[in-house]
Amino acid sequence: MHELNPFFCGGNKMLDNRFLSVSGVVIRENKVLLVRQSYGAAKGLLIIPGGYLSQGEMPNTALEREIFEETGIVVLTEELIAIRFSNKDWWAIFSTKYISGEPTPDGNENDAAMFLDIEHALLRDDLTYTTKEILKNFTANSKLSLSSFCPNGIDPENYKLYK
Repeated sequence: MHELNPFFCGGNKMLDNRFLSVSGVVIRENKVLLVRQSYGAAKGLLIIPGGYLSQGEMPNTALEREIFEETGIVVLTEELIAIRFSNKDWWAIFSTKYISGEPTPDGNENDAAMFLDIEHALLRDDLTYTTKEILKNFTANSKLSLSSFCPNGIDPENYKLYK
């Protein structure tokens, strides 16, 4: 019943994949991989890398592809560490295992890619609020539970972050 599914249009081509996204926490030598976003609401800010799923793509495959495309870093997906639901979409955040590569910005979606000391990154003013929440929870090694966190300007009824 593709005509009822908002992810499909016509001949099974994806109409819009902005409903399904993934990001990953990549750690190497107690440093976290971050990219400086070059578009959208997070333009100029540091975030954990990730992106949208393609039609028929599993989240782990999308995550590994997106991190490589955005940074040149090869990872393997490990565990789901957080998930955010809104009334429009979902965003799953995973821990990853660093395999190889040196951070290189893609020059399109980001203009910088780097490994930063986690504690130093958490003190930065140019780290997005949600990335900061994800990293704080990651370093505390907590189990997934509903967080009271909600970004300013968003109705808490339309935003749920499990971290």
